[in-house]
Amino acid sequence: MLGWHVSVYKITEPSPLAGVADVSALLVKLSADTNREALRNALVTGEKLAVWQADVDGLAWVNELVKDTRALQLAFNGYPNLFVALARDLTRQILQGPPRARSTWTAGLHDVLTPKWQGKTVIETAAIADCSPAEWLVVQAWDES
Repeated sequence: MLGWHVSVYKITEPSPLAGVADVSALLVKLSADTNREALRNALVTGEKLAVWQADVDGLAWVNELVKDTRALQLAFNGYPNLFVALARDLTRQILQGPPRARSTWTAGLHDVLTPKWQGKTVIETAAIADCSPAEWLVVQAWDES
């Protein structure tokens, strides 16, 4: 594995997570939902707040949030891994510098890069500042093997 391509998104309203105040309650709500794929697709529709390329340990920070029950992992296979967490648990860390972000992005010799590939870390500081601490955000991480 080369690392991770990590993006953080707002959730488009109406949010399927509206009114859920903590990860425990979110887990209960998601457990009752039998169509997880539709839920995942509904989550990654909002404004992109940040994007970066990280090394192989680039998900350690969000895995710690899961371990501390401050985030929930919805997808596990790397294509993509998908997490949800409250803005209060994500934004400060991202604004201080995305965890394990590479200063220079790398691509393999045979990688196909489309115009959507930014090739550099982008942090939308104004959009992040507009986030309510109680707002759910989505972390999407693609395995770059």
